[in-house]
Amino acid sequence: MTIAGPIVAELFVSSTNTDTEVFVKLTDQYPQSQEDRGKGLQPGWFIAAKGWLRASHREKDEARTTDLRPFYTHTNPQPITPGEIYKLDIEVWPSAHCFKAGHRIRVDIAIGDSMITDTLFTHQYFYYKVGTDTYHHNAAHASRILLPVIPN
Repeated sequence: MTIAGPIVAELFVSSTNTDTEVFVKLTDQYPQSQEDRGKGLQPGWFIAAKGWLRASHREKDEARTTDLRPFYTHTNPQPITPGEIYKLDIEVWPSAHCFKAGHRIRVDIAIGDSMITDTLFTHQYFYYKVGTDTYHHNAAHASRILLPVIPN
């Protein structure tokens, strides 16, 4: 399967804190042998695209935003209310990537970067960011990722 173009992660998020950050990585997960899976080993993977958003910066520039690309003002940060659910449209950098047969599309969602796997894009995780975040996915809060699939 081939993707090419803009990617958006639509996530419904709540937190016990007054702000949170959401990092989304679209990865190509390589096939794994049953033996390695049985040992509990992690499969190999490759980051195909990545995006992030601080929840307090969720105010969109409605004149520029489209269904395929959210634009944010970054001029009016607003704290979030702990426990309230917010829909965050997170722009994941546009990408062109072919997922080969036997590979899996994996979406990693985290509150920060990994110092090991994201060395070019690290964002520091400070003490004031501590909280419990919940990503909601149900009939009322249908979190999803929009991928630009190219027909074969």
